[in-house]
Amino acid sequence: MSTSPQSRSSKAVGACSNCRKHQTRCEILDPYSRQCHRCEAASLACSHQDESVVLSWVNPISALVPEFGQPPPPTPSCRSISVTPPLPGPPYNASSPSSPGHAWSFIPQLLEWSAPMAAIQMLSERISPPIIASPILLANDFSIHDILSSMQAEHLLGMFYSSYVPWLNFIPVRGALTDVISCSIAIRHLPAFRTSGARLAKLAEDTVARMVFNPEMFESIETIHGLVMLAIWPSSQGDGRMLMSMAVNIATNMQLNKAAARVAEMRKIDSVVISDELMERAKLWLALTNFESFLCYGSRRRPLCHRSSQDIDLIPLTIPSNPAEGRDLRLRLTSETFLVVEAGLSTICARYDQLNQFKTDITSCLSKMDSVLQMVLPMSVIADHDTAHYYLLQCQVLTYRQLLLHHAFFAMQRISQEHPQWFTDVEVRVMVEWAKDAMRTAEALLTAFLHCKKNVGETCPDNVYMHLGFAASMIVGMRLLVRERRDVEMSGAWQELLRKTAEVLEQTQMQGDGGREHAAVRVARVIRAIRGSWMKKGLDTPFEEDSPLFDEEAWERFLHELTQQG
Repeated sequence: MSTSPQSRSSKAVGACSNCRKHQTRCEILDPYSRQCHRCEAASLACSHQDESVVLSWVNPISALVPEFGQPPPPTPSCRSISVTPPLPGPPYNASSPSSPGHAWSFIPQLLEWSAPMAAIQMLSERISPPIIASPILLANDFSIHDILSSMQAEHLLGMFYSSYVPWLNFIPVRGALTDVISCSIAIRHLPAFRTSGARLAKLAEDTVARMVFNPEMFESIETIHGLVMLAIWPSSQGDGRMLMSMAVNIATNMQLNKAAARVAEMRKIDSVVISDELMERAKLWLALTNFESFLCYGSRRRPLCHRSSQDIDLIPLTIPSNPAEGRDLRLRLTSETFLVVEAGLSTICARYDQLNQFKTDITSCLSKMDSVLQMVLPMSVIADHDTAHYYLLQCQVLTYRQLLLHHAFFAMQRISQEHPQWFTDVEVRVMVEWAKDAMRTAEALLTAFLHCKKNVGETCPDNVYMHLGFAASMIVGMRLLVRERRDVEMSGAWQELLRKTAEVLEQTQMQGDGGREHAAVRVARVIRAIRGSWMKKGLDTPFEEDSPLFDEEAWERFLHELTQQG
C-alpha cells in the first residue's frame, strides 16, 4: 500500500529533533509558543519553531512617531535584528492603535496592551540596536574552575551574595549549579570579561538542558534555587517563566507546597519544636509563588502555583531588626500584594448587572493594596538595613496597584465600546478618577525607584525595568485620555520625572543578556520615545528648567490619602 507524502510528513512531526534524540516526551505547553516545553526551558533551537520575525533598527523617536502610523518597513541598508513576534490572538478593541480615545494611541506600534509588561518588553526590543553576536566558544567547559580561578570565582560570588541575594529573600544553597549561575550573573558587572561570561552562561544553560531531559535526577533545593536565579536574571533570551515552571514542578514533587500546613499543625502542639529545615522549605514555596507571579502577571499568563493565607501567616508581621527578619518581612508583604492582585485580576464584568459589583470589587482590592503599601512605606526610613530594597518593595507594590487600575480601566473601556448603553456620567467619572489614580501611582513608582542607589538599581531583574516603562506609558497615556474625555490638563513635573528616570537608566554600565543591551538601557529608550511622542504632538508647553524635578505636593497628598484610608 502506497503512502502519500502528506501522511509521511504528518508522522514525522510528532516530537522535535531534540526530544527524539534524547527519547523524551515532547510537549508544547504554551499554546502561543512554537517551541516545545523542554527546548524553551533549555533555550535550545526547536524544530517546531518558525523563523523569527526580522525588523530593522531605526532611531527610537522616528520609529515611534513618524506620522503616528505603523513603524517604517525594513530597509536593505539597515542592520537587522531578530525579535520575538507579537503575541497572537485578536486584541481587544480598546488596544487597537487606530481606535479613538485609546490610552496608548500615541504609540503606533501594534502591541497587545491587555498584556502591558509583554508589550513594553516587545517595544524595548523593537527600538533597540542590533544584537551583538556572542563570541564563538570553542572550549568544552565542565565546571566553573575551567573558566575562572578560585580567586575570581570567590570575588564574583561575593558580589552576587551582597548585591543580588536581598532580591531573592532566601539564601541560595552553595553548590556547583548555583555557583555557576551566581558567577554568570555577577560577571555582567565586568564588561572586560565578556568571553568568560559567555562561557559561564553556556555552562549554566548546558546544565539546565540536562535537567530538562532528566528532571528526576536533579530534584534538590539547590536545583530550585538555581532555576529561580536563572529565571529572573536570564543569561540568554530564553523564557524565564518556563524555568520557573520547572522549579515549581520540582518543588511540588518534593512536597514544598505542604510545608506550611505542617508548620501550622505543629504550632498547635506546645511540646513540638519546628525544625529550621521545615521552615525554610515553607518559605521557599512562598518565594516560588511570588517569583512566578512576578514573571506572569501583566504578560497574559497565569501562574501554576498559588499561595494561601496559611502560607502567608507563616511569617509574623513585625518590624525587622536585622537583614534576616527583613527578608522574611519583604517575603510576606510581597505575598500579600500578589494575593490581592490575584483577586483583582480575576474580577470580571461581562453583564450589566455585574457592573456595580465590578466597581465595588476593584475599589476593595485597591483599598487592600493601599493597606499593604502603608506597611511598606515607612520601612525604608525606620529599618537600618537593606534600605534600597525597601524602596524597591515600594516599587513592586505600586507596580501591581497600577496593574489593577490598568485591568479595571481596560475592562471599563472595552464595555464602553461594546455596550455604550450601559454607560452613564457616573461610569465616565469613575474611569476618569481611575485614570488620575493610575497617573499618581505611576509617578510614585518612578519616584521610589529614583531613591535607590545606582548599584542596587542595576541588580534588579529585567522585569522591574519593564515595570518602569509601563509606568511611563501610563503617565502619558492616561493624561491623553483625560484630556480627550474631560478636556482637563493634568499638571505636575512628570516630564522631568520621565527624563530623570531615563537618564538614570542610561547610566547602567552592565552587559545585557544574549548580546542585547541591558534591559535598563532598552527601557530608557522606551521612556525617552514616550516622552518624545508627547512633545512631538505639541500637547504641552516646554518644562521650565528651574522647576522642581518631582511634584512633591502630589506625592505628599498621595501619602496623606493612604494615611486617611488606614
